[in-house]
Amino acid sequence: MSCQRLSLLIALAVFVWSFITLQTIDVLAQADSASPRDYGITEGARRDTSDPLVVGEFVFSQRCSTCHARTAGRDNVYGPHLSGIFGREVGATSWPKHSTALNGMDGTWTETSLEKLLRDPQESFPGLNKNIQVRFKKSRTALIAYLKTL
Repeated sequence: MSCQRLSLLIALAVFVWSFITLQTIDVLAQADSASPRDYGITEGARRDTSDPLVVGEFVFSQRCSTCHARTAGRDNVYGPHLSGIFGREVGATSWPKHSTALNGMDGTWTETSLEKLLRDPQESFPGLNKNIQVRFKKSRTALIAYLKTL
């Protein structure tokens, strides 16, 4: 095989490899980029921050829905349902895997207790099997408003 043909084959192989790599990167980038529309919220509604329920539902979809179901009877593997959480006794669901940090607690879920839980679960409830924080006060307030509607 001549040197010229070998150079052409190498150039063609590099071109094909580059094309496939760029296509794969583009597909992966599209798969990893979630938008508010993926959570059932339009871009316009997301930008309208005057409605805390819309923001709260968005925060729930991003931060809570992986572990918690919205409705009773649909417990997830990692956490109990949150239907009726506001005013419910702490640890009062039928979910069998409640953390020992919650089993010994008295009281009900209120704005104050939910605020503490969402701000820093480990500080508020040592030993709790939850490490998700909602860092921003506005997001926590909106999420609590949304949880009241469940």
